[in-house]
Amino acid sequence: MSLEKLVTISSDDKDPDSVSNSNFQVTLKESYYTQNIIRILIKECTVPNCFYNLSDGTNNGKQNNVLNYLVAGLPYSFTITPAQYNIDQFITALIAGFLSNGHVVLITQDDLTQKLIFNFTQSTTLFFISLMSPVLGLTENLICLAGVATSTQFTPDLSGVNAVNIHSSVLGESNGIDGNSGLINLLERVSLHDIPFGSFGYKQNNDNDLAMVTYAQPKKIYRELIFG
Repeated sequence: MSLEKLVTISSDDKDPDSVSNSNFQVTLKESYYTQNIIRILIKECTVPNCFYNLSDGTNNGKQNNVLNYLVAGLPYSFTITPAQYNIDQFITALIAGFLSNGHVVLITQDDLTQKLIFNFTQSTTLFFISLMSPVLGLTENLICLAGVATSTQFTPDLSGVNAVNIHSSVLGESNGIDGNSGLINLLERVSLHDIPFGSFGYKQNNDNDLAMVTYAQPKKIYRELIFG
């Protein structure tokens, strides 16, 4: 009998005390063939695109639903409800957010450049430090004089999460390197580019060398496989 086995792991298999479907642990029921492991191959991964493009950070995307701005020298802010928005829905939510603070604005999208155009009834500055800046297309503060149509520096970005990194402190074992933090327990990276919200991203590895994770010492993998 071959000692090589195909192991399937899903968030559906998570232990009862797991945090969520994206932060969970699994205890494999098979213990005999899942000990003294010296290497594994990551053959394929499937990830649902369930990440809102406007998020408060709780559904696994970075928070980007808060806008800070200045009117007549006074600071204001508002928060847009996390959800999956198209451009028309986003513009409507922006107008409602400003109006909730008593500020009236006309927002359109330029047909050629696709940039957002703001026309306020009062002089207003949109802050680049806002969490929402990348979504709006701001690369610096946007100063809008009263009654003057002013466009953002770049096009709005409602693409949401473009890729998901799958981590496991047990299976990954310093398999990846992050530019900011150094060694990380990375198993695989799955692209969500062009994957519609509600659909699934899929990654299949046909190159065994690239798919292989080799351990410094043989290990047991049947207890508390942690993902997240």
